[in-house]
Amino acid sequence: MKKILALLLVLVMVASLVACSSDKPAEETKDPGAEAVVTGGEDVATDEPAPETTVADEPEPTESEQAEEPQPESPAILDDLQTPAERTNWQRTTSSAEVIEFLEVVAANSGGRIILDTTTFKTELRPIPLMIVSDQAPATPADVPEDKGIVYVNCNIHSGEVEGKEAMLIFAREVAQGKHDELLKELVVVITPNVSPDGNDTLGKHRINSQFTPKLVGTRPEANGFNVNRDMTKLESPVGRTIVQIMNDWD
Repeated sequence: MKKILALLLVLVMVASLVACSSDKPAEETKDPGAEAVVTGGEDVATDEPAPETTVADEPEPTESEQAEEPQPESPAILDDLQTPAERTNWQRTTSSAEVIEFLEVVAANSGGRIILDTTTFKTELRPIPLMIVSDQAPATPADVPEDKGIVYVNCNIHSGEVEGKEAMLIFAREVAQGKHDELLKELVVVITPNVSPDGNDTLGKHRINSQFTPKLVGTRPEANGFNVNRDMTKLESPVGRTIVQIMNDWD
């Protein structure tokens, strides 16, 4: 009898265990794409897609960073271009025709920094070249920005004093090469490098006692015999009238 009761007890316990296991809900399969959201300390699954990751736009370079960027190289022709004075180790000065020939090459390769005018002003015999120089040369006085100053440089008014003429040719080449861009951001430079071309080509040993080289240079007066820097009142010489006209135009 005891054996029968024990067997019945075992059967009841087994049946209870089977019933408990069948009542347990099946474990949910979590969507791997679902995102866990923490609410009140519990993880709650959501089916919303994860937000897209965006890449922030790169900031624009600052002015200092832009200034450090490499500048375009000047044309190679300018690297080998020399004035007659440079080619001869300062034994010869540049003729009026050579001044224009040199400046035509420089202006054509200046990237807009130099405008050369060889037709507006002239003497009886030769043109008086005029250069307009800036980081971007203005075609007319009206085109000059209000925040830029204007400087007039007049050379060779006494053609025996050749230094200014030769210096301005070298300066023009350096401008075309971009060597003076920082200065020219604030300035327009108006230059007559050879304002007395007739006197320039009347070569002789006019300053041999005070100027060792070159031996042959132009004359102090222009072709009509005027010492032009004494002609700023009566303006009887074409050179004097040219100087005053340029100053009035660009003032």
